[in-house]
Amino acid sequence: MQMQYVKKTYFSPNYLIKLSLNTAINKKIPPMKLDTLKNKNIELFDEINSQN
Repeated sequence: MQMQYVKKTYFSPNYLIKLSLNTAINKKIPPMKLDTLKNKNIELFDEINSQN
């Protein structure tokens, strides 16, 4: 039985973020309200607020 090695994949979060934003813009999806973000993802909300 031979072991097969898994290839390391290249992951680019910037590409995925830009793709998601462009898709939302093209589909005219409104941005998420900060109150909704605070309820659904408090860690991201805190990160955004700490930058302001």
